[in-house]
Amino acid sequence: MIICAPDMTPDIAEKFGVQPCQLITLSLRVAPKRNIDKLADIGLRAAKQGVDIWHYAELVAEVRSRWAICPDVFGNYSKTLELWRRWSPLLSRLTRPIFVFQEFYRIDVRHIPADHVALPMRRHDDVHLK
Repeated sequence: MIICAPDMTPDIAEKFGVQPCQLITLSLRVAPKRNIDKLADIGLRAAKQGVDIWHYAELVAEVRSRWAICPDVFGNYSKTLELWRRWSPLLSRLTRPIFVFQEFYRIDVRHIPADHVALPMRRHDDVHLK
């Protein structure tokens, strides 16, 4: 089951049986909508510039997100796992952290360290979706 679908309207989400939510990132800060769950993510632009995890934690707390994407490394399961072990305890104090399952097509799902996971958006290390 898909846990959340960023910025999907409630009627379309219901049609597909997913939980709608509002995506809020450090680089695309918008006023949170009331009465809809929020998903916090660092965002690609902020990640490329380098981000302070404490600043990200402040965003998660400020918008009271239901979930937060734990920092990850595109296309690298091992490094993403290292970041998960380092930062998920902090995020767990604020919300439900989500593990981005990099290299999901190569890794045995029994090795996923989290209850909530997300797949990388649109692109994967050696697979490109158009």
